[in-house]
Amino acid sequence: MTQSPNSPSEQRNTGEAYWVLEGPDGEIKGFGHSPNAITDYGDRMYAERGANIAGAPAAPVTMALGTNAATAPAKSGAGATLVAALTGAAVALNTPTAGAGTNARTITYVGVFGAGVGTTSGTPIREAVITNVAAGTAPAIGNTISRLLLTPEVGTKGAQDTLTVTWLHNLGSAAT
Repeated sequence: MTQSPNSPSEQRNTGEAYWVLEGPDGEIKGFGHSPNAITDYGDRMYAERGANIAGAPAAPVTMALGTNAATAPAKSGAGATLVAALTGAAVALNTPTAGAGTNARTITYVGVFGAGVGTTSGTPIREAVITNVAAGTAPAIGNTISRLLLTPEVGTKGAQDTLTVTWLHNLGSAAT
């Protein structure tokens, strides 16, 4: 039996992110685009909140940065959370926005790491997560909605630089 392209077995949640590093004068110092893994916990959060199930995971509120590039993003396990957190590099998310496509909905999250936040000295920023815990609380597998490796790595973020990371979660994308 052939399934329609809208059948549940043909749908999945996917993600991608864009990042831009700007100097204090607004000059672009670096930028990139990366796929991201919406974790099993993230899929559960979207499904249970959408179905209004009691006890569903809380909505995402924080984006945090890290330095690990060796562990690939994954739906579960070690790749489903921040592996090497960068001290002082977590910010509250801007208010998410939503857009609708033909068979999917895109949720956009933006994190802005302004002057003095996520500053590095020779250590590249290589990973990022979206979590539902407050900034300053260590993310874990049980509260990480999505994780990515920044490609190319951000490099050094100076004290006056601003890093903006924009995540797109495409809910109900056609499986490929």
